Amino acid sequence: MIKKNIEISVVGVGYIGTVISCALASENININGVDLDKENVNLLNEGKTLISEPGIDEKIEEIVKRGYFSCSSDFSSIKSSSVIIVTVGTPLSENLEADLTQVENVAMEIGKYISKGTLICLKSTVIPGSTERFSEIISQVSGLELGKDIHVAFSPERIAEGKALEEIRKFPIVIGSNNKASSSLCSKFWKEALGVKTIEVTSFIAAELTKLADNLWIDSNIALANLISSLAYKLGANSNEIIDSANTLPKGSSYVNILRSSIGVGGSCLTKDPLFFANLLDDNGLDSSMVRNARKVNESMPSEYLNLVRRWLEEKNIKKPIVALIGLAFKSDTNDLRFTPMAEVYDSLKNDMSLKVHDPIVRKEDFENLVKERVNFLSLENVMKNSHVIIFGCAHTSITLEMIADHLPLMNKEKLIVDGRSGYPNLADIVGHTNYISI
Repeated sequence: MIKKNIEISVVGVGYIGTVISCALASENININGVDLDKENVNLLNEGKTLISEPGIDEKIEEIVKRGYFSCSSDFSSIKSSSVIIVTVGTPLSENLEADLTQVENVAMEIGKYISKGTLICLKSTVIPGSTERFSEIISQVSGLELGKDIHVAFSPERIAEGKALEEIRKFPIVIGSNNKASSSLCSKFWKEALGVKTIEVTSFIAAELTKLADNLWIDSNIALANLISSLAYKLGANSNEIIDSANTLPKGSSYVNILRSSIGVGGSCLTKDPLFFANLLDDNGLDSSMVRNARKVNESMPSEYLNLVRRWLEEKNIKKPIVALIGLAFKSDTNDLRFTPMAEVYDSLKNDMSLKVHDPIVRKEDFENLVKERVNFLSLENVMKNSHVIIFGCAHTSITLEMIADHLPLMNKEKLIVDGRSGYPNLADIVGHTNYISI
């Protein structure tokens, strides 16, 4: 078992890095966080975090108070760590390709301070070939031999926002390296640290493609759900009923598993990883149309919903509509605004409609930075008051059906509820099915 007095460094203490730090430190393992964002570092050392995730606030406060976690911007702090976990971002570049600048910069810094026997586990989402480049940089800078003096493995993070603290201990961890010794060492670490099942694949590339394959499946599945739901809406059928019925078909050892439709797919991974995969297909002379068409379907959903809203306003002859946007994050129970479809919704409506917004988790300043203007943030009661249209981008559990129902009388007599993620299907029975839209 892991010695409790060892130190582990987590480089990049954003969403994933914070969750991993909390999980490991909860096992009485000393965690040294490294992050270049000074505001984030200061907050973490106070036992606070910028991310929103069920249970995370209590966990970060606990591990700081108990002395199992501290954070700095000093890379030299990794010197005493026997394991280094890297979770820095890999954003899309301007030409929609993977920007690996942060990963490569971290590799150079690690190379300066690493010592013999250290395990480096890269968890950032990368394209095939990236981990090999990452490991080569570390080896070149440090002068240490891969697979002998130091060990590098790629282990993609597979947890979902909103369930991260639960899933990090439940989901199998995939591990890949170009040498067996390194993958075995990494596998042993995660088994002993968190008691999770591990799946060892035979190369960096196999593990890298596993992560892309996971997110490609999700994005394509949601695109399928969106197409089914769009057609069902046109034909006057209940899409959730159709999908639920279809999902009862046994297939192999499981069942058909069509996901729910949505007003759009957001988040860092589901939006960029399919594009990474599509670019790889193109680069290798393969057909990327399926992947790109799925992306096109999902990217079209905000416009499809907004067209329905505008049509309803025209039919009701409402000249100065008041529209409330509720649930701004890309997913329920998180404050993550990366690629949220609600940014497009806001931008599309702001010039010809009076907009009010509410989100109990998202920070006002973060959404304002995203849309690049001051935003009218209000309470749930005030955001619903006198509104003609409410658009739910996601359904936070802190905004219950009962709360919404209580405030419905405050809305305009002519009202429309747009449920972008089918989070409140029972609302249709309360407001009337003609006043409720969920594609």
